[in-house]
Amino acid sequence: MQVFATAWSGPSDALGVGVADALAAIVDPARAAWPAGWIDEAEFVRHLAARTTATNGTELVAGLRRATNHAADLWLACACAKGSGGALAAFDVAHLSGLARVLRRVDDAPAFCDEVAQILREKLFVGDGERPGRIVEYDGRGSLAAWVRVIALRT
Repeated sequence: MQVFATAWSGPSDALGVGVADALAAIVDPARAAWPAGWIDEAEFVRHLAARTTATNGTELVAGLRRATNHAADLWLACACAKGSGGALAAFDVAHLSGLARVLRRVDDAPAFCDEVAQILREKLFVGDGERPGRIVEYDGRGSLAAWVRVIALRT
């Protein structure tokens, strides 16, 4: 809770009843879903705090509870944002390898699908020099798979 309170930019009086339980409901399943060596719990909690836009305690608890549905996705995104090789490989398998069937609706050439996947890797993990990779924008409001599909189709 202290790590979240330090990293969160919202009002300190919002860190009341229910926040610690809501954090635990995200952290515990997220940590269990992926290898612990990718990131540590404190990194994840700071990552989560930076993506929490609530302005009061009720919004904060509600937002954290919504994020529990995608806790494992948040952990993976955080680990990718931190540059974990294992997380990047897992992301590739879980989210980029299956994009071909979605992208074939646009163009069924294998080279097209490969090119889009490479562009996505750059957008998501490298950034453009002024901004970090877009993976840092994923906030757990929806599934990571759906979020990646939308970016792929827009690309």
